[in-house]
Amino acid sequence: MRTALLAAGLTALTLAACGDDPTPAPPADVATDAPGADPTDAGADTDPVDDAQADAPATPDVPSDPDPDADLDTAAAPDVTPDVTPDVPTVPPEAPGLLLTINELPPDLNGSVPWSDTSGALHPFTLRVNRANFTLDASRVGGGPVDWSTLAVTCDAPLRLPDGTLTPAGDPLTAAAFAETADPDHRRVHFTDPDAAPDATTVTCAADLSGPGGAASSAVTFEAATLPPALDPFATPDEWLVVLSRDLFALNVQPGPDGTKLVTSDHVPAGNGVPDFDEPFYELGLFSHDAPEATAAVKARLLATVRAHATRIFGLTADGAPQPGGVQLRLWFEGDPGAPSPADYPTGTLSLIALGGDGTPTDQATGIVGRAKIDWNNQEREDDSVYGLGVYPTALVRLVLQNPLAPLLLSSILPETGHPIGTLPEDAVFLDPAFDPAAGHPSEVLDRYEIYALAVDLLGLAMASTLCHEMGHSLGLVPYGPPPEGLFAEVNGPSFVVSPVPGAHIDTPGLNVMQTGAVTNWVEALSQVPTFNPLNLAYLRQRLVVGAP
Repeated sequence: MRTALLAAGLTALTLAACGDDPTPAPPADVATDAPGADPTDAGADTDPVDDAQADAPATPDVPSDPDPDADLDTAAAPDVTPDVTPDVPTVPPEAPGLLLTINELPPDLNGSVPWSDTSGALHPFTLRVNRANFTLDASRVGGGPVDWSTLAVTCDAPLRLPDGTLTPAGDPLTAAAFAETADPDHRRVHFTDPDAAPDATTVTCAADLSGPGGAASSAVTFEAATLPPALDPFATPDEWLVVLSRDLFALNVQPGPDGTKLVTSDHVPAGNGVPDFDEPFYELGLFSHDAPEATAAVKARLLATVRAHATRIFGLTADGAPQPGGVQLRLWFEGDPGAPSPADYPTGTLSLIALGGDGTPTDQATGIVGRAKIDWNNQEREDDSVYGLGVYPTALVRLVLQNPLAPLLLSSILPETGHPIGTLPEDAVFLDPAFDPAAGHPSEVLDRYEIYALAVDLLGLAMASTLCHEMGHSLGLVPYGPPPEGLFAEVNGPSFVVSPVPGAHIDTPGLNVMQTGAVTNWVEALSQVPTFNPLNLAYLRQRLVVGAP
């Protein structure tokens, strides 16, 4: 119970740190704010005791037979009729549901369903896919079981399979062309031939599939086009370095009468000798000047959490390298073995984004947690490490420490009321990489570990979400208007938009990285992890042609 309360409370603190952005819309080349989604999961099931035996009636007493031979004088017992199981009507299986789509998109995002504006007017749209890199996806969506061997997809344009086989228009793509995926209810063809579909052609594909309960069909229409370099977000290899050494700020801390703190930052161009990333975590009690070795261990775990979530969100390997079929991005953290240096930016091929510091005075006053340049279709290298840009951990910590819950939940590690992590002997136990919280440790160890682990995990996820959000802007998200020129930013009315949000953002269901903190759903944050929505992810995977041709 205590862990659940801590998780909920710390989630509330971290979500508050990704709050509303009431500032006017920024210039066209700068985007602000980011979602901070910090999922935890708490709850338990209990099994009711089965009382069936206790409620059964007692077996009645059977009197004894005083005359053992009496039965010999009676008539023969009639034949016993055997039990007959009544006929139960057989319920036939349901017909399957089927969805044929492109690039793993749901029907409201693939053009199958027109979007409606606030007046209710319907607007059909067609996605423009990269004809050298797109998928056709067939999925069972509810209903009864399917026989995948019966799948046949017929398109009205010739399509060339990855092995070079050309399927003429009108000839079916058989089940053999569709590879299995990790989902048993999903099959896919990933077209990768440079001439997989004819250029500048509208293609309609229809699928048929059978199961024990009947047949199903589905269709999708899309435009096939060549992805030109001017619209290709990854026409050249894209390297990003997360800068951790930035030193442009000095903190000011004003204690409040209720135990809260007001944390602000002064711009110090020459620096104050403390990395901007580190400073706010001393005020939070996660770092301690009196325990440098412990602080280094906490910082390493915090950054490992950021890295793990960021690489998952972008679909990279654990060390930040691109994978086939994923986002073609190489993500480095400053200090990684083989990583470039910030000094390489002027003559190199990399982009920079700072993780550390704060915003301008206006940003500090209005709760902004990050800013980045918008580069439509990612055509330039970006430097999001300069003053006024980057990801602002100080802004996250500021909003945590000014929340009245902070003195209650974090009192045992705050410098003013408790002992920062690393300053008590028991801290060495849980800072050991081999620590197992289930191994039966004293309560004083587990109590501090709970606060430490939850704070690191939730703040790490908030920073990772903000990092991916700001990088997303510099990679070209989210373009204004409906497809094919845009990806629905500032389009009000579609049923798949949960709420209208300003600027180059979009609020689609779930924890979408490119929404704003103002619309983060707390219930979702306790049970989900942030991701790019399917349309944004298809763009990042170079499977769409977005923008004026």
